[in-house]
Amino acid sequence: MSGTRKRIGIYGGAFNPPHLGHLAAARAAVDALGLNCLLLVPSALSPHKSEPPGTPSPEHRYNMTALMAKGISNAKPSRAEIERGGVSYTADTLAAVRECEGDGELWLVVGADMFLSMHTWARPAEIFRLASVAALARVDGQREELERQADKLSRSLGALTRIVEHEPVEVSSSGLRAALKTGGGRELLPPGVWEYIAEHGLYRESVR
Repeated sequence: MSGTRKRIGIYGGAFNPPHLGHLAAARAAVDALGLNCLLLVPSALSPHKSEPPGTPSPEHRYNMTALMAKGISNAKPSRAEIERGGVSYTADTLAAVRECEGDGELWLVVGADMFLSMHTWARPAEIFRLASVAALARVDGQREELERQADKLSRSLGALTRIVEHEPVEVSSSGLRAALKTGGGRELLPPGVWEYIAEHGLYRESVR
């Protein structure tokens, strides 16, 4: 791969809310892949799961993601999926980024569990045609399972993949949301995100 091409990462999710686990994963991806830019892409509607009652609006999740991005080198939030609306399919997002970035080298950044299910996603061949995929692996023995999946995806779909090992920050999003309902969870959030949640009364019983 040419070292002169702009290297762009795409890291998507509900970011409900964006927490220190997301922050650590994003920093690991930037460092390991040498990204010139990392797009943090909050979903409008996830195709993989329904968001729970009390989930803040896409606009609130975008604003929180923008605050988290300030703590990550070369990162910025993207409104690609929120502006498109509807179910957020990765193939559509990558196509939009490709159209915007021209011949930049695209890297889709995904967690280990998502990587293991990628062959079941909508239009997987199109995803792998548009971007290489970086799978975030824990350093405690996940690598072999991910390497088997990488080989499977390469043989069946022509995928170009890389496994990025990192020390994860363990955060349960559902547990964090439960803590936020009663005013807890501050230690699991980037400071700006905590302040935004408090200012707007998010995740409380009377959430907007």
